[in-house]
Amino acid sequence: MSSDARPGWLRRTEAEQRWPAALAIAVAVAVHLLLPADLAPRRAGCCRAWRRPC
Repeated sequence: MSSDARPGWLRRTEAEQRWPAALAIAVAVAVHLLLPADLAPRRAGCCRAWRRPC
């Protein structure tokens, strides 16, 4: 435990890694592109049908 009692925004802290978030976004985009069109709409007009009740 640190002996520095200052808040985190005032002390020098270790930076977070960005690559896990970037990798997660890249995987989400790849999955979206690989799904069939009826499961992952690629046009803005397709999403309106999902908001209507069946």
